[in-house]
Amino acid sequence: MMRHTEAREVLDQFVKRRYINTIFVEYNIMGFLDNNGLVARITYLNVLYGLMTLLSSLVAASLNAPFGADDEARYKQCQLGGVDAQTADGCLALNADSDEETQNETLFAIALSAAILNGILFAWSFLNHGFQEIGVPESERTGCGTALHTRLEGVFSLVNIGLFAGLVGWFNLTEFADDAAYEANLENNIFYSDYNLRTVALIGLIGGVLDFVGFQTLNMLVFKGRCDVK
Repeated sequence: MMRHTEAREVLDQFVKRRYINTIFVEYNIMGFLDNNGLVARITYLNVLYGLMTLLSSLVAASLNAPFGADDEARYKQCQLGGVDAQTADGCLALNADSDEETQNETLFAIALSAAILNGILFAWSFLNHGFQEIGVPESERTGCGTALHTRLEGVFSLVNIGLFAGLVGWFNLTEFADDAAYEANLENNIFYSDYNLRTVALIGLIGGVLDFVGFQTLNMLVFKGRCDVK
């Protein structure tokens, strides 16, 4: 009887806690979104696009950093692989019209495109708050195309996934004889002297996938339009 009573008490506590948590979500979180859902969504986009701009800019900046006596961009002079402790200045000379040259140029073009795109999207999402429309009657405010922005959000997410997947894919084209060669290159290559470019690109890819799958799923199944333009 004692065990039965204890089990019953544990079950009752579980049901009460679950009921309380459900009430909290329904009346606090969902209540907040009912009144502030669009503002929360725009703020989320500010953070998302700001992060994507930062990540892509880090890749582009490292590739384009000046190197050597003439301060020419790294990606025009050095290979992403093949470097070890004996390589002078951590830069293995890039051969003209080689696969490595194509790899470097493509990576820089993708990183720069991602930085520009996300920079524009960040500025647009900031304007969606409507700060520039202070003084305009609320009924006449447009939020600088907020409705259009939210409708195209999924498209922008897919574009970001494509861009960062492209970065990861092109970084992975660098070939190494074995794990030791990979580690030596990572420790000595000038491209990786500040941070791991491939890891930065991978973070962007993972973030893009989580954004697209996570937000779209939550918006449809949980938020149910609370974060959409009314």
